[in-house]
Amino acid sequence: FLKNNNPMNCIGHCNFEVVPRCLQAGPLKYFVYTSSYHSLHHTKYKYNYALFCPIWDYMAGTVHSTTEALHEKVLAQEARKLEAVFLGHGHALHSMIHLPWFSPYLATHKHEVRWWMVPLQPLMVVWAIFCRFAFSTTCIQRYQFRGTECATWCLPVTGHFYFMQSQRKAIFEMILQAVREADDAGVKYFGLAALNKAEWINRGGTDIVAQLEKHRKIRIVHGNTLTAAAVWEALKQHCVPKDEIVFAGATSKIGRALCILLARRGNVVHMITGCQERFDKIREGAGAFGKNLVRSKTYEEAAAKKCRCWIVGKHMSEEQIRELIPLGSLIVDFAVPHVPQEVSSSYKYVNGAAMKYSRRDTDLTFCHDVPDTMPACLAATIIHAREDRGEHEIGELEVDEVDKWWALAVSHGFSLACVEPNKDLAAAGATTQQDGPRAKVA
Repeated sequence: FLKNNNPMNCIGHCNFEVVPRCLQAGPLKYFVYTSSYHSLHHTKYKYNYALFCPIWDYMAGTVHSTTEALHEKVLAQEARKLEAVFLGHGHALHSMIHLPWFSPYLATHKHEVRWWMVPLQPLMVVWAIFCRFAFSTTCIQRYQFRGTECATWCLPVTGHFYFMQSQRKAIFEMILQAVREADDAGVKYFGLAALNKAEWINRGGTDIVAQLEKHRKIRIVHGNTLTAAAVWEALKQHCVPKDEIVFAGATSKIGRALCILLARRGNVVHMITGCQERFDKIREGAGAFGKNLVRSKTYEEAAAKKCRCWIVGKHMSEEQIRELIPLGSLIVDFAVPHVPQEVSSSYKYVNGAAMKYSRRDTDLTFCHDVPDTMPACLAATIIHAREDRGEHEIGELEVDEVDKWWALAVSHGFSLACVEPNKDLAAAGATTQQDGPRAKVA
């Protein structure tokens, strides 16, 4: 019963017609109901009562007269033209079951490991491998944002494959094919999520544009400028120029832009990096303000500076955060995966990679990462589509464009996602900050 009930219930209430004409031919229409069939029950009330098996309505004479015509009309109509597509991918194994056709509940909630998923890990490994080689790009959800037609697509690939040298070329080809399919469908702007814009995959979208045929009109968007703008805005709101800042992940594209902006502002930035060459290049890019950029070779060396403002642009473990960052400090996070809530609640926390929006502006229900937000790179893709300037956003960030992008984001209804720390823990952190990094919290 449950195997039949749940899928059929989803079909009846999804508000999309998914049942083809062939399943309504001849006597099949008495045993297979459609989305449009059940929609008439909600609009006409006294018709189409049958749940899953229309034969009862036919026997009772309660089938609405427009049932068959409505099904045909819906199937015959042209699909709405998409203006923006955002291409995501799976991250950990459990993310591959956070899909609307597997579980509408999981798809609308934060992607995290639940207790019942733990014994399923071996099966999830097999499922992830099967998805990688058996499936192609799929649409997760279509939605509107203030009237702009959008969709989130997903590569059936978990993050593990992106770090395998043998898989990188194949993943690049999958992304390129998805871009071509979107262009064929009339999509104007194509956003890249997370590792889909990694330097070793396509150099922030640069290689995609180079490989596209000349007749292609689609524009590629990595969205990193808005991520940098959100982090920059958080820093301006929550710290002052005299504050010293520790930066993990400082040599990334986003990190480079933020280090230069902070140096110009007067903040001393302790850049955690093991690469002297990359540090020197960013410091040179800051010009006369490069004196405000200081290299720390390790996390422990940076933590010894006793700074109460950290930018986390590279994954840090829960143990590292609790041990190195004083409680109540400001953490501005744009790493993936993000700082977990059970840790971030002890700090003044801003997720620079997640943008808040009004639910009145969109019918988006899929949870990309953080509940009640969307990734900054998705917001950037939507803004590109709404502004429609016909420009790519690929490669290195333009530092001087960061402030402009924040103004654009605000004008289109986006804002920061900020969490205040627990007051007792913040006070404890403040009273002990002179002792350096805190010990682990039990």
